[in-house]
Amino acid sequence: MDLENFNQEELLREIKNCFTKKELEQLAKESKFIRRNTSRLTGTSFLLMNVFDTTDGKERSLNDSCDWLEEHLGISMTKQSLDERYNAASVSYLKMCFNRVLQIVNKDLLNRKMDLPFSKIQLTDSTSFKIPSNLSSFYKGYAGKGGKAVLKMHLNYDFLTGSVEDIFLTDGTKNDNTYKLGRLEQIIANALYIRDLGYYDLTQFIKIDNAGAYFLSRGKTDAVYNIKNDKGEYTRIDLAAYLPRVGQVKELTDIYVGGNKNKVKVRLILEGVPKKVAQQRLKRLEANASKSKYPVSEQRKSMCYFNVYITNAPAESLPTSFVRLIYTIRWQIELIFKIWKSVFKIDKVRKMNIFRFESYIYSKLIAILLTLNIHNKLGQYLWDEYDFELSPMKAAKLIKKNSTD
Repeated sequence: MDLENFNQEELLREIKNCFTKKELEQLAKESKFIRRNTSRLTGTSFLLMNVFDTTDGKERSLNDSCDWLEEHLGISMTKQSLDERYNAASVSYLKMCFNRVLQIVNKDLLNRKMDLPFSKIQLTDSTSFKIPSNLSSFYKGYAGKGGKAVLKMHLNYDFLTGSVEDIFLTDGTKNDNTYKLGRLEQIIANALYIRDLGYYDLTQFIKIDNAGAYFLSRGKTDAVYNIKNDKGEYTRIDLAAYLPRVGQVKELTDIYVGGNKNKVKVRLILEGVPKKVAQQRLKRLEANASKSKYPVSEQRKSMCYFNVYITNAPAESLPTSFVRLIYTIRWQIELIFKIWKSVFKIDKVRKMNIFRFESYIYSKLIAILLTLNIHNKLGQYLWDEYDFELSPMKAAKLIKKNSTD
């Protein structure tokens, strides 16, 4: 495969445009990270040190960071002086840099060539990991083995373009559905929003529907499902009466989800799953129940044998036979989380203060965004020219390995 025609210099110029020295120093001053022009450690050098030092948070010490500055940028600092530079201003600065990169790399992304009838397909999911217990007052965790301090990261990802639209940090104890569509909560008409069951929120489904957009979600087995008669009266249905056999799929149209006045019209898709899958679900359910000490209802156990989906998308845009297939692309986001942890080691953190920790997290996220950007553009080129699918995992490893060259 000949990659000579891929304009690598243009890509590098685009990445460097995210970090022009003038703009970085302006951000450093706005965040109060830089107060004097005579400072040895500039905004640019601080950013480069944090983003392009490829060691993880377990390995990286202040002495290592000082050595990196000396070796790559010729800046000599003691570890005490560097430690003092990690403060509220440094976090604010790196967060501003992250937001700028997020806007830039998403701005001109090339669309993948996919024959799908949606303006975008937004996937939402979260990942969490234990962090040093001294950070528990900032990021609460759980008692016992769950960890006293846990960081949860919510991600909004557009499957059609490969763009990361939002990353948001919360406590590990926060329920997923406290995070909605993103901090700005912009709903795009004709977009499809795929939600994990943890993000199930009837109010958000109604918002999406009212905006002329679509949602696809796993349905709750204990939700209220209704049919409506000609007089506009609602009658609750018994889900158990409509369940299909193993391997079969059944669809109910004109179903209304919700109680009281909050209802949304959906297609309800029910699918029988193989016995092996059901038994695995039962095992996980019982294991979780033993930890929480709450008994599992017989209804929840019986529903382990079925997939339940709800969507407001019309059948011509999202045929019943495609529902499960489309829903499974949500695992694309799981691959991203795997890259974050296995390649970038974002979950490997030694004991440090909150300012250094958050600076570490935002600098890693900047490196991840740049890597995804390179992968998207190189992947688009390889697909267009050679009909070749580039592995995100292999691309991430190669890009990280050569990031300091």
